[in-house]
Amino acid sequence: MPGKRVKPRLLVANHAAFCPGVRRGLEIAREAAREGPVASLGELVHNTRVVEELRQHGVRPVGSLEGVWEGKLVVRTHGVPPQVLQEAREKGLSVVDATCPWVKRAQRKARQLMKEGYQVFVIGRRDHPEVVGILGWTDGKAKVVESPEEAAALPRLGRAGIVCQTTITDQTLGDVAKVILQKSREAKVFNTTCRSTRETQREAAEIAAQADLMLVLGSRKSANTRHLVEVCLAAGAETVLVEDAGEITEGMVADRACIGITGGASCPKELVEEVEARVRQLTALP
Repeated sequence: MPGKRVKPRLLVANHAAFCPGVRRGLEIAREAAREGPVASLGELVHNTRVVEELRQHGVRPVGSLEGVWEGKLVVRTHGVPPQVLQEAREKGLSVVDATCPWVKRAQRKARQLMKEGYQVFVIGRRDHPEVVGILGWTDGKAKVVESPEEAAALPRLGRAGIVCQTTITDQTLGDVAKVILQKSREAKVFNTTCRSTRETQREAAEIAAQADLMLVLGSRKSANTRHLVEVCLAAGAETVLVEDAGEITEGMVADRACIGITGGASCPKELVEEVEARVRQLTALP
C-alpha cells in the first residue's frame, strides 16, 4: 500500500512585505500625486506591480530629468546624488524627497567621513542606484568595493572610512570590511545596513534552517530580494525567487516537509497572501 502523503508545514515570515522605508516612500508619492501627475526619477521601488499601481495614481517614472520641466519630481527611496537635486530645483521642479531614512543616514555618514579626511569605501553593488547616490554625497571621491577579493586587490591604505549599501548582508559587510581594516593604518566603520533589512534576513535564515523549500517573494531587479535568496541558500534550504503566485507549480511544492515564505522590502502584502493561498491550494493545507 502506498504511504500516506504527508502535508508540509508552512512557515510565513512576519517581515515578508514592504519595509517601513518603502511604505513611507509610497505614501509620500501618492500624497504628491493627489494634486496632479508627478514624475519619479526612476522606479520608486523595484517591483513591477507596485510601479504600475503608482502609475495609475499619476506617478510616472522617468529615466532622467531630460524632458521634465515643470511640476513635481519624487526622489525614489534609493536616493540620488545632491547634484541631481540641485539640477531639478534649477529647472524649477518641486522636489518631493522620498529617500529612505536609512539611505539618508548612509549618505550623511559617507559625507562626514569624506570631510574628516578619510578615503571612503562603500561596500555594495557599484551599479545599484542607492550606491550611485551615496557616491554623489562624497563628490564622487568614494570607492565601491563589492567583494573581499576586490578589497584584497587594494593597495595599503592610510585612513579608511567604511559605509555600506543598506540592503547587503551582515556577512558581506563583515567579510569585506575585515580585509579593508587589515590594509588600513586607521579605519572608521559605520554599519549603515537597514535595521528592518537585518531583521528580515535574520528571520528568513531561521525559517530556512527548518525548511526544505524557501519561496522568496519580490522582484528579480531588487537587490534586497536577491540578498534574501543568498541568506536562505546559506541556511541550507532550496530557494526559489518568486515574482508572481502563478510561478508556483504542484511539482515545486510536492513532497516537502516544510515550506517557508519570506519577501523583500518591495514585496507587497498582497503577493504574500496570494503565494500563501497558492501553496495551501496545491498542498491541500487548510
